[in-house]
Amino acid sequence: MVLVKRVVMHATVVMVVLVAVVNVSVATVSMDLTKRTMLEEIIGGIANLWSRDNDEAEKPTMFNNPGNIEIGQGYAGETGDTYADRFAVFDSPQMGVRALGRDLKTKIKRFDGDLFSIINQFAPDNENDTNNYYEYVKDQVGSDTITENDLGAVVRAIIKMENKPEIAAQYLDDSIINEGLELAQMSFDAGISLDEARELLRKG
Repeated sequence: MVLVKRVVMHATVVMVVLVAVVNVSVATVSMDLTKRTMLEEIIGGIANLWSRDNDEAEKPTMFNNPGNIEIGQGYAGETGDTYADRFAVFDSPQMGVRALGRDLKTKIKRFDGDLFSIINQFAPDNENDTNNYYEYVKDQVGSDTITENDLGAVVRAIIKMENKPEIAAQYLDDSIINEGLELAQMSFDAGISLDEARELLRKG
């Protein structure tokens, strides 16, 4: 939302400047060098702001938490930092994907694979459109009952639901999501980093 407001604001300023440029274009011959330089600096500054905001839209998330997993669950990879007062920050995208996978594995067992019950607890209706969320995930998975064999499909669907497309695409990169899902098959103590988890996985 903030990004959209900035883009609209900058677009509005660009329009104003362009109108000004048109109005003074007939007088450019007589415009002194100082005024011309000032106008060029204004236009250049606006271009930089526009570029910066579009770059921000493409930056990867700083939180590494594609499922918006809440703090207090002791997942490996948590840094101890939080965002929005309740969500955990992870040390890497892979460990964030892993935490989402571990959370879903627990829910699959708890609800015997009933997808609606899983989504209802993961995305409760006090803060989500749970029915829409469920229908989307079911459509992506192709079933209303799942097993751990469906974990990858469910994780991918939830990442798409929880993140802007440009952020989701980064988590869904094969090198990240595949490693995260592989790490989700092992239990690690809280405080284990990505590098430590990789070493433990290697040792089996």
